[in-house]
Amino acid sequence: MKKAGDPMTPPVTASIENQTDSAFGIAKASLEIEGQKLTEDGEALILSHARGEMSDDEFLKRALEIARSV
Repeated sequence: MKKAGDPMTPPVTASIENQTDSAFGIAKASLEIEGQKLTEDGEALILSHARGEMSDDEFLKRALEIARSV
């Protein structure tokens, strides 16, 4: 994953990625306050989808697989 300040990362892309990471952190903290916790697989899946690395269909398919395995 590229980080803000990386000379190869366009500023707009870095800003969007930072906003995505920040929003995810807030959502994760809210879940934890409610006594729920994301698995590492679930966390990776959500971040991958939020960053546009997979389609909605692929996200839903993989999320269902994770849900069924619990």
